[in-house]
Amino acid sequence: MHLDYKFKTKNKPHVLSIGNINIPTDTECKHILVFGASGSGKSVLLSQFLNQINTYSQQYNDKRHYIITDVKPEFVGKFAKSDDYIFCPFDKRSISWSIFNDIDDISDYDTFASILFEREGEKDPFWGLAAGAIFADGLKYLDLQGRKTNQDILEFFKQPAEDLTEAINCLPPTLITSKQYLNAPENTFASILATLASGLKPFMHLKDSTDNNAAFSFKQYIREEYQRTNGTIPNLYLLVPANRQRIMAPLLSLVMDIMINEALTLPESQNCRLYFIIDEIGSINKIQLLPDLITKGRSYGISILALTQDSGLLREKYGPQVMQSFLNNFGTQIVLRINDATTAKELADNFGVEEIIEYKESIQLPQNGSPIPSISQDTTTKSLILPSQLQSLPPFKGYGKILGFNPFNLVIPQLFFSENPNIKHIDPIDRKTVNSFKPNMHPHRIKFNEYKEHRYGEDLINKYKKGE
Repeated sequence: MHLDYKFKTKNKPHVLSIGNINIPTDTECKHILVFGASGSGKSVLLSQFLNQINTYSQQYNDKRHYIITDVKPEFVGKFAKSDDYIFCPFDKRSISWSIFNDIDDISDYDTFASILFEREGEKDPFWGLAAGAIFADGLKYLDLQGRKTNQDILEFFKQPAEDLTEAINCLPPTLITSKQYLNAPENTFASILATLASGLKPFMHLKDSTDNNAAFSFKQYIREEYQRTNGTIPNLYLLVPANRQRIMAPLLSLVMDIMINEALTLPESQNCRLYFIIDEIGSINKIQLLPDLITKGRSYGISILALTQDSGLLREKYGPQVMQSFLNNFGTQIVLRINDATTAKELADNFGVEEIIEYKESIQLPQNGSPIPSISQDTTTKSLILPSQLQSLPPFKGYGKILGFNPFNLVIPQLFFSENPNIKHIDPIDRKTVNSFKPNMHPHRIKFNEYKEHRYGEDLINKYKKGE
């Protein structure tokens, strides 16, 4: 193996390219991983990729599209079209979404709740598990009551503890997953409800559907049920404003896992049709199903394009085994300037070594006779790229490797895209203060006597058995 200084793939069919280096379409679904410190050219490269995808889709009326986590945000204002979708509770343009829009199986209640209430880095997972179980059972009850708005969810879980317990206990025992937590000592139960209330904070900002803003389903989006008149698919921008990242984190993990889970049920395809683009993957919450998407996504025509500043953030979030899976399963890897010495060494080692054959001349002097020249051969190994080379790279220059080709050096064209004057990076919602909330003069009170004798849980089971 050697480093190719004149690497070209111009004759390969492609959508994505870095200057004169084309990433063959048959390797796109083997995923792309980009490492680079701040200011190395990572965002410029991603901008060029987004433009190339959009241009290809428009030119060939192709259905390929992308879902992007825009973490500053910085890309929506450059590339979004008026009919693309935006999800961000703090943006006026956001789609209207309720968790009920994507529940179509009896197992979804517990699955979604466990994702929403997972707490990274907590030593004791009890509180998150307990809050998630109660949340799931509350959703089951609300579903049966036909109360499926975000406001309904908030009102239900604001009830006194005894009313909340009584409502959940109306479900049959086979459906209740929170029984042990409902029967916990009073102080423990109060702490569980405090954890639950904390996890519900994002729901305070979610927009409910109206006549002018139809309800959105992430599962339906993955199934390509939202199409333009020409048959192409709008892109989806998941905006994560820097000052809202903490409150957005659990929602982002939830909707990503919903979409990944649905994507892995699509018909198998050899052609790339959907890009999951995760900018600054190390800085957002852990996506539980991402390892599954990495290993299985290619069979369903899915390409992952992930970007991060260093491998340490990924290792800390996903663990060393998954980190190694990242390096093994991303068929295209691009490395720009790396500041961290440990990361630089790891990525340099990942490029491998080359064998160098050295020839040495020598002269033998026999006791009787003329000197005899001889040549010996010695094979040594040398790192293709040194860590110091990665640390000293100037902006827009780096190294890469594509599955099936020798590693190569690269230069990112200094091609920049201006902002669309008609599309903002963020269109903030009106600021809310305490005075924005007026007391509800007719608060909804659950009348237990009206339904206490009924077992709605059987209706819930039958609902999903019938596929309604």
